[in-house]
Amino acid sequence: MIQQPHHFSTLNGKVLTTAGCLLLLFLVQSASFIFSKSLTWDETKYLGVGKHLLNSDSWTLDPARDHPPLSFYLSSIGMADLEFNEPVEPNNPVERGKQLLHQHGNALIYRARLPMLILGCILGISLFLWSHELYGNAGSLVTLSLFSISPNLIAHQSLITPDFALTTFFFTTAWCFYRSIISGRYLWFFALGISTGFLLLSKFTSLFILPIGLWWLITIYRQRSEPFLCDRFWLKISSSAFVSVMIVCIAYRFQLDLLYDGIAFQYQTSRSPWPAYFLGTVRQKPVLAYFTTTLLLKLPIPLLLLTACSQLATPRLQHLVHQLTRTIAFCFLLFFIIYFSFFSHLNIGFRYLLPIVPFLILISGQCLFIPKSSRFKTVTISLLLLAQATSILHAGWSQPGGPHYLSYFNELTGGPSNGYLFLADSNLDWGQDLKGLKQYIDQHPEEQFLILYWGSMPLDFYGLRPSQLPSPEKAPTNVLVAISTTRLLGIYEKDPIVYRWLLQKPTIARIGYSIHIFRL
Repeated sequence: MIQQPHHFSTLNGKVLTTAGCLLLLFLVQSASFIFSKSLTWDETKYLGVGKHLLNSDSWTLDPARDHPPLSFYLSSIGMADLEFNEPVEPNNPVERGKQLLHQHGNALIYRARLPMLILGCILGISLFLWSHELYGNAGSLVTLSLFSISPNLIAHQSLITPDFALTTFFFTTAWCFYRSIISGRYLWFFALGISTGFLLLSKFTSLFILPIGLWWLITIYRQRSEPFLCDRFWLKISSSAFVSVMIVCIAYRFQLDLLYDGIAFQYQTSRSPWPAYFLGTVRQKPVLAYFTTTLLLKLPIPLLLLTACSQLATPRLQHLVHQLTRTIAFCFLLFFIIYFSFFSHLNIGFRYLLPIVPFLILISGQCLFIPKSSRFKTVTISLLLLAQATSILHAGWSQPGGPHYLSYFNELTGGPSNGYLFLADSNLDWGQDLKGLKQYIDQHPEEQFLILYWGSMPLDFYGLRPSQLPSPEKAPTNVLVAISTTRLLGIYEKDPIVYRWLLQKPTIARIGYSIHIFRL
């Protein structure tokens, strides 16, 4: 077993209380998002899929074939007592979701989303424990503070999409691998197997763990540092793999052809042409700089600064546990960025890079060991944390109906109000603000509205109706046009500039940054 670094300190009541408060802050913000936002585009078709799979031997629902079932099962925990009147073989998953919404109302949304808070607890606790082992009490609280005010994690943790499940179990798998190498104990290898099994059931991009894990092993083996490869290592790692495979087989009821079909479908999708909006232009081909640019614009600047500055502490952190952590984290970061930049055609959202955020936060904890005075480091880190908290509070709550964390952009863009000039789709507008639009319309009964919404939520669920907008010459006057940013920018329109003329009209309001309201 590798000894703890010299700065390791025992957890005490004050540290645990502070950590609990920070985790509670994260969960409260997530719950606020859950109750204030309408369903995003993908969520509608995922409603009740887990319940359908548990109650039926059929896997014919499209979402069940498109993604592994873990997030579907988790989001259906609160639906056990609900009766679904749905077709036996529904052909359109979005229409099926709309039918379920009309049957059960907002309660169905809350029941689907609230169980996802479990993943937030798992990720937050894992991040805290790993960083505490590396950096002690102060470092663990710095990383958990960054976690508790991370707008991208808060937003996606509140959705029933598989992205946050993937993020959680990528991190816990890396942590369990780290603990397995450090301790050499069978218990941690068993935990590694369980975590890897859940990871493989999260999303098909979880298969990245195979080349990443191989990269980890090769790098560690080349270091030749004992006891990185403990006694009976290959037996233990094989046992972990067996546990993972059994979990996947049980979840799929040993119908592994479904797993193969899903992988093939997702690979084909990732290689298919897909329109993308990047720096003000709709493009039909992937952009090499898309994901690196997205990373720089969607992450809070204090987190970027702390991650960069933490590298100054590397010469002072030469303990084996720090070397191993850097190996694990940077292999992971480089693989994700290289793959999505060079091999994926899906330039549609930061969410594909979401799994790297916890690793950036973990690495940021090194900033406490920069060779500067303790007072200087304490003041600087405190100011950066305060700056990040101020940034996300302004971005999330300056508009009514917050928090608007899904639309978060940092100050390099001028904030989320200017985000549409740089990126769109799930970076900004995923159909999440229809509920806010309904509230705005109710507050202005004297106005006439034309609604051009982009999303999968049924407008009649909120008593609204879609509209058609004629050409500028034939457009009515003295009416308000409420248009989703995705439609305004023409990303999925035949003519990308068909609605751009609206930008010349007076902007009356913005609904959560994703819906513009213009006066004609």
